[in-house]
Amino acid sequence: MADNTKSKLNKVLSLIVGILAALLIVSAIVLLVIHYWPVKNNYSGYMNNVSAIEEQLPENPVNFAKFKKQNQDICGFIDIDSLDIHEPIVCAGPEKEENYYLRRNLEGEYSTGGTVYIQKMNSVNFSDPCTVIYGHNMGNLTMFGRLKEFREKEFFDNNEYFRICCPGHVKKYSIKAAFVYDDRH
Repeated sequence: MADNTKSKLNKVLSLIVGILAALLIVSAIVLLVIHYWPVKNNYSGYMNNVSAIEEQLPENPVNFAKFKKQNQDICGFIDIDSLDIHEPIVCAGPEKEENYYLRRNLEGEYSTGGTVYIQKMNSVNFSDPCTVIYGHNMGNLTMFGRLKEFREKEFFDNNEYFRICCPGHVKKYSIKAAFVYDDRH
């Protein structure tokens, strides 16, 4: 009888371990899908309209009046053409916490990818000597996921410029260095 009880106990334990292993595998798959799934955005048509607008208004290709209707916190767009990065930049309004957009989309809804943003201490017209632009290094290469291409010397040497479009002006920047940094700040 003891052997029969031991056998049943082993079967139950094996079943529990199997279920736990299956749950672990499913959880890992879900986390991978969440991390690599493209982040939904409502500004995908932005670049489709830029070339036509640039011909008419070469100094600023963005219709900020349109985007301000969607979200008043939009203060600019970052364009890194060589990487096909064209993202709106927001700065949380006074009623919102500092890192409001870290895990929120332009509509303020939860989003693991968040939105590219600057902190409130910075000028929204990018006139400060140093402005940190926050954005996630997405595994699916959206947002700032492709910036790691600057690690390659040839790519770095051949892609020197990017621009930030703000209401009323466009700023062109020359990239002087690129390096990996953690999220301590």
